[in-house]
Amino acid sequence: MSQHWINSATGTKSYYEGGADPTTQYVTKISLKETVLGKAIHKATLEQSQDSIMLGAPEVLQFGKNFINLIKAKRVLDVGTFTGASAAAWAEALPEDGHVLSLDITHSHLDTIGKPVLKNYPDVLKKIDFKKAPALDVL
Repeated sequence: MSQHWINSATGTKSYYEGGADPTTQYVTKISLKETVLGKAIHKATLEQSQDSIMLGAPEVLQFGKNFINLIKAKRVLDVGTFTGASAAAWAEALPEDGHVLSLDITHSHLDTIGKPVLKNYPDVLKKIDFKKAPALDVL
């Protein structure tokens, strides 16, 4: 598992062992409700990618899911697919007829790490449209 992490005045990502500041540790301990899919894609990414710093932290994805539920969103734009963790989180938060458009210039991490996990969650995967292209070209 990758152990590099960024420590800043605003804190660290919770999934780096020993790297999260005390506030982040406390908040994630008492409030994080990670799904089975969320745990699986995070674990796979941390174990298989040297670039895992690009992975959205579980507490950040939960925060985004809360906003999606709050505004009753039906469509979400996800720029920067990486392994698909954020797209999967947004899809989990959307209603059955919801849709995520996830854009990235490469799908190497998605194809090797994310899709093998996501294929086990067809109800989530069917809500996501992964496009390999610069976001400005698609939008």
